[in-house]
Amino acid sequence: MSQGRFEEAACLFEELARGAQLRKIPHDARLFLTAGHCRLQAGEFEPAIQNFRQGLLILTRRENESGLRRAGLRVTRELTETGFSSQADSLRKEFFQGLPFLQAPSLEPVEETHTLSRAELPSNCPACEGILRSDEVDWIDQGTAECTWCGTPVKAHA
Repeated sequence: MSQGRFEEAACLFEELARGAQLRKIPHDARLFLTAGHCRLQAGEFEPAIQNFRQGLLILTRRENESGLRRAGLRVTRELTETGFSSQADSLRKEFFQGLPFLQAPSLEPVEETHTLSRAELPSNCPACEGILRSDEVDWIDQGTAECTWCGTPVKAHA
């Protein structure tokens, strides 16, 4: 991914995701979502949507509220920012409408509620080029966050 070989990376992430499913490894959703990101970067829209759907479906079935919310925000924002607003709306309706444990994600900026000050993240992950947002990542410590696309620890700017 870091070399811009998104189609090749997508194939590898899809293979890893299927292997994780067979072995009951819980990273399968993240791997499908990352494969979708790669497909979108490679201009392969339909396979990207299929991967996004697969990842979101896994999180929905597991009733993983926080993971589904973060993934939904990330996927719908990326689709909207790349000119696929109607497809983002379709995914919102498909996965977030009527779910009792989750409200549909909004495209409005989320104000961080923690009181600790955090350093600023780079706009993209240096490993996978995924878009990073401080309100969507899992913070490992004050200066390091986990990339929501590939799981790589990313150092924030001081």
